[in-house]
Amino acid sequence: MRVILPLVALMLSSTANAVVIDEDTFKRHGGDTGNVAASIRSASEKLRGYSYAKPWLTIGRINGCTATWLGSKNGWAYFLTAAHCVPYSATETPVQLTFNGWDGSIVASGLGIAYVPKERVKVPAYMGGASTDVAIVKLPLTNPLKDRAGIPVERPILNDREDEKDRAVMFVGYGVWGVGLNEGYGPESGARRLYGRSKITSIFESDYGIGASYKPVGPSANWARVAAGDSGSAWWQIKDTKPVIVATTNGGHSKLSTGARISKYANWIRSIYPEARFLSETRPQGCIVSLRNGAKYCLEVGQRSDYSLPAWIYAHDVFVQADSGVSV
Repeated sequence: MRVILPLVALMLSSTANAVVIDEDTFKRHGGDTGNVAASIRSASEKLRGYSYAKPWLTIGRINGCTATWLGSKNGWAYFLTAAHCVPYSATETPVQLTFNGWDGSIVASGLGIAYVPKERVKVPAYMGGASTDVAIVKLPLTNPLKDRAGIPVERPILNDREDEKDRAVMFVGYGVWGVGLNEGYGPESGARRLYGRSKITSIFESDYGIGASYKPVGPSANWARVAAGDSGSAWWQIKDTKPVIVATTNGGHSKLSTGARISKYANWIRSIYPEARFLSETRPQGCIVSLRNGAKYCLEVGQRSDYSLPAWIYAHDVFVQADSGVSV
């Protein structure tokens, strides 16, 4: 997705979106608002780097949109995206699609199924395009998703609490870059991928829609919005010290990002992929983490380790990572 700085405007759209950032953020990262085209590549490089932090390695691309890997089971991989990113005709539709991971590699590809909620097929009164814009895509797994060190990426956590409003939200996606109310830019080389932040400012359409305002000049906490190429991307909040998915990108306009609220679709997601991780089911844990490659050995509160620990623990320098309230 792309981050649009306060110079970039996001138009209402049912197509893929990207991230735009505000002018203040752009200038603080070395950008020149008088010459956005020449300076945006270097000014956005740090934000692109942030988009490759470990929590966001589940994020990749499907069908020109952004999507997030939820997990895999029995040779199938499951991905979260926007309904308008897939060619659906019913709540379940056969599709031929490919998911490219954070590094461009093919993670899943072939004949699968696109699932959309019944509310998307027949939109109820007081709901609309934003509040129903969520889909799960099931595809044949070709290569397990791994990080730079070859360690399997952790499955993301999905939100099932209705406490998103007035809290910070993070965007990571693919698409055009922009500043303020201007967009249409991208990197000189590499993936057009960006990280940005805002704040949840509205809940609408029978509480199934969610919005984050954008202030194109800044400085403010609302310094980024989605734009073309970011459709389907997950919105993230930190809850109980963990990054948690709270929405999928629908679109928006020059001063607002809109999405579908995941907490309202928790049971629907469980009905398709019961192994999906939800916040209410995630227990605090403590981990031993390798300083060399980030490998983790974790136990939940109350668990005891096996008689023997993984061999790598004895050969690596490690540190302890514990959730709030957990002693290790």
